[in-house]
Amino acid sequence: MQTAKFSAILSFLSSASANGAGAQYKLYQDKNVVVGTDKNNLADLVGCVATGSKDVRNLPAEKQKCLDECSKNSKCIGLTFHEHGTMLKKSVDGKPLSAMMVDRAGFETYVKPSAATCYSPVKSADNAWCVNTCGYALEHGFLAGHGDSTASGQCCWNDCKDQTYNNLPYHCFCDGSTDTEEGSSESHGKAANPQNHVTSPKSEDSDETSHSTSGAGAQYKLWNDKNVMVGSDDKNQADLVGCVATGNKDVRNLPAEKQKCLNECTKNSDCIGVTFHSQGTMLKKSVDGKALKDMMVDRAGFETYAKPSAATCYSPGKSADDAWCVSNCGYALEHGFLAGHGDSTASGQCCWNDCKDQVYNDLPYHCFCDGSIDTSQLLI
Repeated sequence: MQTAKFSAILSFLSSASANGAGAQYKLYQDKNVVVGTDKNNLADLVGCVATGSKDVRNLPAEKQKCLDECSKNSKCIGLTFHEHGTMLKKSVDGKPLSAMMVDRAGFETYVKPSAATCYSPVKSADNAWCVNTCGYALEHGFLAGHGDSTASGQCCWNDCKDQTYNNLPYHCFCDGSTDTEEGSSESHGKAANPQNHVTSPKSEDSDETSHSTSGAGAQYKLWNDKNVMVGSDDKNQADLVGCVATGNKDVRNLPAEKQKCLNECTKNSDCIGVTFHSQGTMLKKSVDGKALKDMMVDRAGFETYAKPSAATCYSPGKSADDAWCVSNCGYALEHGFLAGHGDSTASGQCCWNDCKDQVYNDLPYHCFCDGSIDTSQLLI
């Protein structure tokens, strides 16, 4: 194949991307997608319903209808336009579209963007994060007709080594690397305001303890003079397990010992908080789906730390992004703070404390995960 030459985005298509780095269908001229023979082609998925056997290669609006059909079909990985109509394409034996291309004069094949090859060029540990997060941005952004899925500077889909966002390089490269060096291509996407803003779980901390490095970062929240109880003190259904590291030792004034118990909670998926008192430390669990604060009772001298959770994350400026905030800040929390790697602020996307007063690079956070009405003191 010839070296790829990515031209300017065609403005006459309603699917033109709003960003040169944005997700787009990539055009390979004079290429068909074939496994088997042209007449018995295993790579054919289904013909374009909207245009049938019509030749729409020079009819942008009609081509868009077929692109939209591919976007909505999870099995479609691209489509081919030719004089006898348009065919949506599928993978055969897990092969990418580029591996199934053959020369066919006059054919036009468009490759659907995919997050399968997304990676971090500077930090291989974030590769899985890039696939997950950019995949979510792609599905809920570009493929849903809502933006170009660049995700506020995190996901680049074209010519990534030369692209920047706010003068900074993109965190994830999704341009296919070697794929972008083959074929003759142009690009087509959906024009709209970016809806999905995704960021990386930065690894500011190298140790395995869960503590914040940012005022907005994920932290355990301290509630003084509170226990967590369902039932009675003697038969407390909210008790999960005692802290193994410290037993029945009073560690309320021993930060290093308290940290051991917090770490045990961090590593326990059933733990939603920790209560310290004079006779030891108890990890806490949810009862009947209740939040920690809904099970709190007054107990003088008790100290209860609430484990951060993405369950209440939301977008203060755009309710349509609430589910995205829960999903992606949850991912950042799990792979960042709870894994001992940073505070899960995710490059200005997820705020965990006093969010209305927090900024990142002079901009407000996209997601608020501070529990809104929670006004507890932040200590660890």
